[in-house]
Amino acid sequence: VDLTEGRTIPAVTVETAWDGWMKSKSGSLRLLRPQAHIDSLWQCLSELEEFCECAWGANVYLTPADAQGFSPHFDDVDVFVCQIEGKKLWRVY
Repeated sequence: VDLTEGRTIPAVTVETAWDGWMKSKSGSLRLLRPQAHIDSLWQCLSELEEFCECAWGANVYLTPADAQGFSPHFDDVDVFVCQIEGKKLWRVY
């Protein structure tokens, strides 16, 4: 769980993570493998894997509108980003 930029806290309960993030409202709250808890997401990833013939995974990031989730960085894997709520200025290099 990322509660502040650059600081990762070991796995905790959802309630503890949510309470800590709601108090700080800084950085991003990262939820790993949400498909393990959301059947429709599991099904979506399964269909993408079959169609693309490769493995897919998912993470969810909750970031307040006036906050930056991460410093500029690169990922060593292919990433597909889908923003489902709010507005952000995305810079892709």
